[in-house]
Amino acid sequence: TLRMDVHPKSLNDTICSSLQLAATYHTILLPSGAQGIDDTTNKNACSGPDHGPIKMTRSATNCYMVVNIVVHSLLTSNSIKEVFWGISTNKEHWEDLNQRMNDHATKEVLLETTDSITGYDRRKQDTSRSKHSSSQIRKEVPVSRAFYKLNQVFDDEHLLRTLASLRKSKIGPIGAGLDIGASPGGWTQVLHHKVKLPTVVAVDPGVLAKRVDELPGVIHLRGEITTKDVVDGIAKYAPYSIVVCDACVDAHNLLPKIIESLEGVNKILMESEKSLFILPLCLVLTFKMPYKTVGSLNKNLEKLSNVLPEYLSRLALLGCCCSRENDGGKVEV
Repeated sequence: TLRMDVHPKSLNDTICSSLQLAATYHTILLPSGAQGIDDTTNKNACSGPDHGPIKMTRSATNCYMVVNIVVHSLLTSNSIKEVFWGISTNKEHWEDLNQRMNDHATKEVLLETTDSITGYDRRKQDTSRSKHSSSQIRKEVPVSRAFYKLNQVFDDEHLLRTLASLRKSKIGPIGAGLDIGASPGGWTQVLHHKVKLPTVVAVDPGVLAKRVDELPGVIHLRGEITTKDVVDGIAKYAPYSIVVCDACVDAHNLLPKIIESLEGVNKILMESEKSLFILPLCLVLTFKMPYKTVGSLNKNLEKLSNVLPEYLSRLALLGCCCSRENDGGKVEV
């Protein structure tokens, strides 16, 4: 099964259809059952990029081979100047090409990655130190490229001014921060170093980078967000002024889990008359889509837009159930 990665993506269907058409005229020369040829397809029919003698898939997981094509056009016209292409197995594509691209991108930013099992820095340490020492790398050095996504949010002066006007104070050390899907800890670093929250609760079943886990005020709740221990732990450090999530989970599965967990937290807090949030709440979520084709993205964005208002409304209701201190008294929100 073949996957085509074409840049620019607008040419993907055209190139796939052309390949299917070319294969249609050549299948007569191939023996029956040749690898990659779909004998169940009418050899004389090519009705689109996904329909023809070549078995194609849009899934990066289900493909066996990957063809990468980069079309370089002149900016001043639509004429094609150069075409670069290459073919690899699925395994080679992810382990070789993606790794090289990540390594190239890593050189452009300050970054020190950590081991996903131990949490220690990958960079070789001085032989005179313990192999598990991470003292040579400053604690504020990002542990992931994801750090820069959230860091950019809090570099947005317009956003900060808007939030400050609503809260009547600057975004800063107010309440706690909640980082859902925190591992390895890039966004937790932003909440600690950039926003300077005194307490940051990092939730993830995975390992937190050692440099992040050792930061004062960082609490790692290791487990799924809906488990009792994690729900109890989140309740312990409430209220929260900032909630962020960059979890590598399908958006349609992520939202119900977040709401289920926070509703459980709120139920615990209501018994002790504590608030879940400090309002107005700063909420930053990223939504991951299962496939990256234009058609798939549009389909999933439509599904997400249909359910997002409901989940945000349920989240807002949790805020309405809260009470907060204001000028020495309590105000129902």
